[in-house]
Amino acid sequence: MKKVIMISVAILLIAAIGAGVFFLLIKGEEEEKKENDEIMQGYMKLLQQNTTSKTFSFVDTNATIVEYSGYDWMDDFFLDAVPVQKGGKYAIINKEEKVLIEYGKYEEVQRVQNKIDRLDLFIVKDTNSKYGVIDLSGEIIVPCQYDSITGIPSDCEIKLLEATDQSKDNKYIYYTLDGKKLFEKSSFWDTSSLYYKSFESFDDLLPCEGHYYNGKTGEKILEFSTKDSELRFHVLKKTVDRRAEYYLLNNAGKIDKKLDLDLSHDVGISLSGDKYLIINNSHYRGKDAGYEGNSYVYDEENNEVYKSSYPLSSVTDLKDVYFIETITESAEDKRYTWRLLDENFNLIKEMKDVSTNFIHISVCPYIAVQNENGISYTVYDFKGNEVMKTVRFEGYSDFRVIIQYDASDQVIKRILYTHDYSASLELTDTQTLYKKDISLLNHYVLIEENGKVKLINMDTKKVTFEFDKSEKVQSIDNVPVISLSDGYYDYNGKKLLDKESDSDEIKNY
Repeated sequence: MKKVIMISVAILLIAAIGAGVFFLLIKGEEEEKKENDEIMQGYMKLLQQNTTSKTFSFVDTNATIVEYSGYDWMDDFFLDAVPVQKGGKYAIINKEEKVLIEYGKYEEVQRVQNKIDRLDLFIVKDTNSKYGVIDLSGEIIVPCQYDSITGIPSDCEIKLLEATDQSKDNKYIYYTLDGKKLFEKSSFWDTSSLYYKSFESFDDLLPCEGHYYNGKTGEKILEFSTKDSELRFHVLKKTVDRRAEYYLLNNAGKIDKKLDLDLSHDVGISLSGDKYLIINNSHYRGKDAGYEGNSYVYDEENNEVYKSSYPLSSVTDLKDVYFIETITESAEDKRYTWRLLDENFNLIKEMKDVSTNFIHISVCPYIAVQNENGISYTVYDFKGNEVMKTVRFEGYSDFRVIIQYDASDQVIKRILYTHDYSASLELTDTQTLYKKDISLLNHYVLIEENGKVKLINMDTKKVTFEFDKSEKVQSIDNVPVISLSDGYYDYNGKKLLDKESDSDEIKNY
């Protein structure tokens, strides 16, 4: 039985999960937001469960409380669907309690762990106590023939399903999220070592046991032994007779071209946004010898678009890509020249005789260069204009504070920015960031002041809710709700649900 408790709220928030990728361009951010919005369709977060009365209290992304009763167990809603247990039997239902996967068809139903970003996939157990995977329509993705199944996230774009079969020598079996079998292994395959984020067309390359696979189709792409080769982004490093060779791969994952590099010193490989590959092969040999080797920039089609005699790096303001050339004038005295270049490699600004390398401040429209005192920084925009002088930084999980000082080292101002610099708030002398690990939605922040904690909208600069510092406050994932000791509140301070004490009967989430 479903019961909706309508709460009038002045704010309508669309939840966004995840913090965003460090070097994404605007296009990438829009695509990520679209994916997040699709994932969050029909989302409701379980707040409270009463095991005696079998009631479950949820909140949706509009801060509306929805209650269900008569179930033994319920999970969070995603994609307007939730696995449930009722009368000892499992099923999948939607918000209106329409049955999507019938009761008792499977002995157990649970959603594949959320980290693999496929919330329409469910692990099921059949009457023979064997596990498989189905999607929301009931289609079988992995047959029910395994002793266990789990989702495998990794640092790269590839997400997999790992099944185990204790009756087989190769007891670990790996599937794509579309149900294509990749390979079998006799021992656990540690995917935590995978590290590459590449151009969109290279996100699928997957190394395992002597081959490189397409991690979505299961196709074997390259036959190089993974013991003698290494894949970083779409650059393949192959060791031949103890000598390294570097190759660029094309969109199909095949070798496109061999790189002519000076292998007497290190080769650095990095990715700029989702547009350029940078290969650093320039090395400073000293004041007399200068630099040897070169650094290169390649586009998505593996065309060489820039060549430099100096080390290169890149930064982005979320719209455009910029490049930095760093020139060592004196390694002994730590004196450098750095050049800021636009995407067409035109010089924007050159700064000579600086004591440090540049610093790019997170994902934002600023570059900071350390001052001679080694403590403070001067901040420039991407046109090379000086924005702030003598500043220091404080970093937090979701925010950054820029503190500006005068010549006598007295604080002039403190400005709080969101991690993407899309919103800011100037702090008064009595205000500090509430330093608990709390993430809020849509530019809301908790500020501590005079024994109180204030919830502030950084766009309007208005305090929408405040409470005593002694309160135990928690944010609720993906919904505009915070938890205090006596209940759950929306961002305007309206109580949505009384919180009953945790006990054998009551469980708060």
